[in-house]
Amino acid sequence: MTSPLNIIIYQPAASEDGEEPLDNAVYLEDAGPVLSLFSKEISGKYLEPVPLDEAPPVLASMFRIFPFSSGREVFLPRTLNVLPTYEGNWRIARLYAAIQAAQWEYGTFDRPDPGQVKSLLGRTWSKSENDPMTWIRFFVKQFPIPGLACDILTALETTRITANVTRNYRGLKEELSWFLPQIALMSVQPDEPSGVLWDAVMELLDLPSNIMLDEFLVSIIEMAGPCTEPDTSFQDILHITASIYPVLEPMLIGNCDPDDSMYRTRSRGDDDLDSARPRRARDFFLSNLEAGSGRRDDKLAESMKQLNFRELKLDENADSDKSNVVPGKIESRDARYDPDLDNRKPVRMRGQHVEDEDLIGRPILYPEWDYLGNGYRRNWVTVYTMSRLPGKKGAPGNPLDGWEEVVKEVSKQFRMLRHEEFAWRKRLKDGQEIDLDQVIRNRVDRRSGGSPSEKIYMEKRISGREVSALLLLDMSASTSYEIEEGKHKGDTVLQILLSGSAIMGKALEQLGDRYSVYGFSGFGREKVEFLEIKHFDKPLDNRTLESMGTIQPQRSTRMGAAVRHAYHILAAEPTSLKLLIILSDGFPQDIDYGENRFDREYGLRDTAKALLEAETHGILPFCISVDTAHDYMRSITPPRNYMVVKSIQDLPSGLPRIYMLLRSR
Repeated sequence: MTSPLNIIIYQPAASEDGEEPLDNAVYLEDAGPVLSLFSKEISGKYLEPVPLDEAPPVLASMFRIFPFSSGREVFLPRTLNVLPTYEGNWRIARLYAAIQAAQWEYGTFDRPDPGQVKSLLGRTWSKSENDPMTWIRFFVKQFPIPGLACDILTALETTRITANVTRNYRGLKEELSWFLPQIALMSVQPDEPSGVLWDAVMELLDLPSNIMLDEFLVSIIEMAGPCTEPDTSFQDILHITASIYPVLEPMLIGNCDPDDSMYRTRSRGDDDLDSARPRRARDFFLSNLEAGSGRRDDKLAESMKQLNFRELKLDENADSDKSNVVPGKIESRDARYDPDLDNRKPVRMRGQHVEDEDLIGRPILYPEWDYLGNGYRRNWVTVYTMSRLPGKKGAPGNPLDGWEEVVKEVSKQFRMLRHEEFAWRKRLKDGQEIDLDQVIRNRVDRRSGGSPSEKIYMEKRISGREVSALLLLDMSASTSYEIEEGKHKGDTVLQILLSGSAIMGKALEQLGDRYSVYGFSGFGREKVEFLEIKHFDKPLDNRTLESMGTIQPQRSTRMGAAVRHAYHILAAEPTSLKLLIILSDGFPQDIDYGENRFDREYGLRDTAKALLEAETHGILPFCISVDTAHDYMRSITPPRNYMVVKSIQDLPSGLPRIYMLLRSR
C-alpha cells in the first residue's frame, strides 16, 4: 500500500464545470511555465510540463515517491490541492519538478556504445540522440516482464536521485525533509512488487513508517543499499535492477494479468503494450517494443558493469540559441569570453531587430536568487549592454533645459567642496611655493648650530579619496507617468531621473570624480537591457546630453540582474571608493520574476541579495525611490542605504546633496 497523500495526488477529486478556482490550489495550467523554467535551471534542458494522469503508468505510479521523467517531459498534477495552503502545495509541485529534472544532472539518460552492447550481449539496440529513453527501453525489454523491470529501475533510480539532491541542494534538502515524512506515514506489508519496492525505498531513505521487516524484504533492501551512496551511478542502478528482478519475478509468475499494463508478460509479436491509451507522453516507453527475448540472460547483471557509459547530448530545438551568450559568474569580476564566440548573430528582442553595432560586448549570463529554493538559479538571466535601444525614440532635447538655476547652484557647491579637499603639503624638496615656516626654522637652526633642512617647498594636493560612482536608472514603463503640477508639469518620471543624472554629472565634473550613467529595463529573464548612457571615460558633452533626451520608458524592472551587471562594471574601477546609486520608481517586477507577473516577493528578495553581493565586492550601494506610496526599499536594504524622495521634482537638486553624504562615509 502507498501513502494516503500519494493517493490524493494521483487520484484527485473530480471538479465540476464552472467551479470557482481554489485559492490554495496549484493549477498546472498556470504554474506549468514557471515549473518548466525551474526544471530547466536544474537540468539545462527544456522539459515540457505534462499532466500526471497522462503519464505512462510505469513512469508515474502512486507507489513511487516521485514520477520518473521521460527526459523530454516532467509529469505534474493538473490540480494540486492536498494541503490547506497554497505555499504547501507549491512546495510539492516544485519538488516533483526538481527531482525529475535532476535525472539529467545525475546521468539517468547516459547510455553505452551500441557496438559494445552487441559484443557483450549479442543483441543490437538502435540509439536515438533525440529520444532519452531509447537505452532504458532496450534494457527493460531484455526481461520477460518489462513492466516489472521498469518498476524496479524507476524506483531505485528515483531513490538515487532523491539522495543526491538531498546531499547537494541545501534548499531542496529542507523541502524534502518536510515532504517525504508526510508520504511515509502509512505503509503495510505488501503482496506485490510495487509494494515491496515502496517499503524498500522507505527504509533506504530512512523515512518513518510501520514497515514490518522480514527476511525477504531485508534481502531486497540489502541489494538496493548502494542506491543512496554518493558514488553510485545510473550504471550501478542497472546492475542492481538485474540482480533484484529474479527475486521479485516469482511474485508474478502465474498471477500476471494480461490486461495489466504495468506487469504484462511479453509475448511474440507484442509490439505495443499500452496501445489503448492516448498516444502522447504515454507512447514513448512501452509502445513499439519488439519481439521478446525470453528469459533474462544470466550475464546481464555483470554486463552492466562492463559497459562504458557516456552522456547523452540531446538535440533541443525548443531551446533558444545561446551560442552568442557568455556565462557570467557571480564570484568573478572579470568577464571571461570564449574566443569561439566571436562570430555572433543579431539578437531578437521584443520583436525588434537589434544589430551587433547596438551591442557593447557580448551578452552575459548572471545567476538569480530563488528564496523559495534557498539557492541561486545558475546562469539564469541574460543581460545585454547596449549603446541604444530598439524602437521609437523621443525628440532630441537637453535634459538640463529648465534646470539652469539648479545646475548653477550645485556646480558652485561642488567647486567649493573641491577647494576644501585641497590641502597644503609641506616640507617638499620641490613645489609650487616656498614654505615660510620651514625657512624660519632653518634660520633658527643655523644660529643654534643645527643643520637646516633642504625641504623648504610646499604645494596643494588632494587630501580626499578617489571616487567612482555609477548611477543606475530605472527605465521601466511606469516611469512614463507625467508630473501633474509644478514648474515641470508634463515631464515624465524618466525625464526627471535623466535631468537629475545630468545635473549630477555636471557637479561631479567640478569635483573631479569618475562617474557613469546606465539605464535598465527589459522583458523576461532572457531580455534584460542595460543601456550605456554615459561611460566612465566619456565626457558629458552636448552629444551625450542630446542622446539622453531621446530615451523613452521601456518595459519591466528586473532589478537584481541590473544591480549585478552594474557592480560587475564598477568593481573594475581603480578607485578606493565605489558608489552604486540606484534610482527607481517602483517594485522590481517582470513577467517571469517569481511565480507570476504580480509576485513581488521574489523580485524583492533577489534584489536584496544582489545588493549584499555588491557590498561583498567592496561597493557601497544606495537606493533612491520616488515611489512615496510604497516604502518597499525597507524590504531590500537597511535604512542607512536608501531614501524615499517625497517629491519627484526635488530629486535633481537633492541628488548632489545625497552624493556628498555618501562620499563622506
